[in-house]
Amino acid sequence: MSAPILFAELFTTKYVVDLIQNFNSNTYQHILLLVSLLMVMLYLAGLNSSLRAISLTNLTSTSIYELENSILEKTSKLSTVLLEDPATKTKREKAKRLSLIDLLDQWTGVTVHLITLVALMVVLSVYGFYMLALIILGVQILQLYLMKRMSQKVESISANQTSSVRMNNYLVDLLVNRNTIPEVRMYRMSSYLFSSMKESFTSNF
Repeated sequence: MSAPILFAELFTTKYVVDLIQNFNSNTYQHILLLVSLLMVMLYLAGLNSSLRAISLTNLTSTSIYELENSILEKTSKLSTVLLEDPATKTKREKAKRLSLIDLLDQWTGVTVHLITLVALMVVLSVYGFYMLALIILGVQILQLYLMKRMSQKVESISANQTSSVRMNNYLVDLLVNRNTIPEVRMYRMSSYLFSSMKESFTSNF
């Protein structure tokens, strides 16, 4: 469904460019049609995002059982010392960020935006809006650069955290995360985790 919506967005964009090129400020119907088409573009963009979200949700729900079994199988083989190791938490966080579903969603979004951007550049160039095309392209490049820098900054901050702070974050995550609470209760680890967290907090002050 997203492909037809994408073509509808491109067609609407081309038609809006035609109206802007032949704009007549004295025609009330012309202005009303232009505003209506812009609203249609926003609606199509929102519909496309909703369909992507629904598809991702369905994909996640079908694989959640296998993912939980895989996590339980791997974590059951870890000793208590390894579970308390901050390096283990780092690896788990990276594994979550690099999960197949997340990567698929990211690449799908990048592909759709890239196709839309190229088509928009072509339409604007055909109608002679070279400066606007360059401005839009420059903004997109700046956005990608800033996103990359922010990602690197977050990774750097995470890597420079002290082991005690990361241990506290891990303990808190075990105690409040709804996915780990059943296991914590089942193995009666609440008291142990609270004691470990208090000791870790006390050692920092």
